[in-house]
Amino acid sequence: MTLTIPMSNFSYKACAIIVAVSLLALTQSCTRTSGEEENIYFIFGNASGFQELPPVSTSGTGALDGTYDVTDHALNYSISWSGLSGVVTAINLHGPANIGASADVMVELPVKINSPAGHFSGSILTDDLIRKTLIDGKVYYTISTSTHPDGEIRGQVNAVRE
Repeated sequence: MTLTIPMSNFSYKACAIIVAVSLLALTQSCTRTSGEEENIYFIFGNASGFQELPPVSTSGTGALDGTYDVTDHALNYSISWSGLSGVVTAINLHGPANIGASADVMVELPVKINSPAGHFSGSILTDDLIRKTLIDGKVYYTISTSTHPDGEIRGQVNAVRE
């Protein structure tokens, strides 16, 4: 059986509608994510002495990246740093605070690398306050040294869905 449409009844408007609906269906099928993926946030943030309050003159820099799973409250992180004035004495997550504001320590990360340059990874379980603060972009991290016990470098943590 062959479907034929008389050209006199076929309009360019109908063709455009068919194409638009087909493209919409195609894009929806390609961008649909599973419920599990919708619960994952990617976290990242670069640290410098300039972001500390007050700013610290240092050649130190840092980078944090990882994931946060809303379902099981797991925060997986990887932090690297270099150029610090001395060995790392602490790495802490602070909040809630926007850029340019200070806040109390929310979590002390269990860093065991005492070096002015290095890399550290781990995973922690968080509570509801940390979850909300993290997703709202109001968490920052500091890396402290003996020269700068309140933090030599600081970086705001951003959280975005995939």
